[in-house]
Amino acid sequence: MIGKLTNFYQKHIGPGGGDYSREPGKLQTVAQEVPGAAVGAGLGAAAGAAIGFGVGYHHLASDSVQIVTERTEYLRPELVGARYIPEDCTTQYTYDGDGNMTGSYQNCDSPYFRPLVENRSTGLIEERQKFTHTHSIGPLAGAAIGMGVGVVAGALVGALVQKVADPQVSSASQARGNKAPLIGLGAGALLGAGAGYAAGSLAQSKAQTLSQLVNTPVTQKVGIGWVPYAGDRSSLSSQMDGNRQLHYTDVNAFSGRVQVVREVPTGEFRAHTEVTQSHTLTPLGGAALGLGIGAVAGGLAGVAVGVLDKLLAS
Repeated sequence: MIGKLTNFYQKHIGPGGGDYSREPGKLQTVAQEVPGAAVGAGLGAAAGAAIGFGVGYHHLASDSVQIVTERTEYLRPELVGARYIPEDCTTQYTYDGDGNMTGSYQNCDSPYFRPLVENRSTGLIEERQKFTHTHSIGPLAGAAIGMGVGVVAGALVGALVQKVADPQVSSASQARGNKAPLIGLGAGALLGAGAGYAAGSLAQSKAQTLSQLVNTPVTQKVGIGWVPYAGDRSSLSSQMDGNRQLHYTDVNAFSGRVQVVREVPTGEFRAHTEVTQSHTLTPLGGAALGLGIGAVAGGLAGVAVGVLDKLLAS
């Protein structure tokens, strides 16, 4: 991990050839062109991530869980017709050796009519219990959302400030400004990992386990009918409506063409045990996610500090 961060620094940030090197890189070029937006976006990212994490952590701490019953009816698909879609087909032309057109033919991505399927009630119900939460956004989701909002809002505000003040970035590259992104990335990663670990620990302390026996209707793939080929459209044109749809009740009318296969309930049930948790975030999972979010927010904040340092020194 340390080696990867070092290579990233040397390639993109460090003075030896990266974005904050003496020769302009991508970040430095953007920062020189829109320093106000760069500062605003970086500071907004850090502030937004911190605020979002705080709000999400409060939501997690005050979250209450209830168990509700969810009912799902399994429906039976029924073929009621087919539809010809001309957009699936393009006209191809043939030519002789002298370049004269000799004929044409249809080349279809879908060489058959699209089936028209309607779902019918079966009365086969699957019931399962599930957790519902009073708050849906947790600490890490809040940090990610807050960081995104902060980047956009901060960049807009910074760009407006720059437009009014018209600051200029100094051409002199200071060592502390060049190191700021890497320092921010490292500090953000550490803070994010710690915060994520705390969030995961809180989530596990509130976690509830629900074990239940669920009876699920059994389904199997069967043929529910047939649809014609796209090449049959001319002989069927008189039977199609204004939407190029062909309705028929005899599902075997086009037997031998393209069979329509769907999952159909058999009427039987399969019993199985399901185990779910009200909160799935673990300390290690939270630390890993927090490390990533913190590294991004810290890196952006570091860029902002580096650019701001150069602005103040100009």
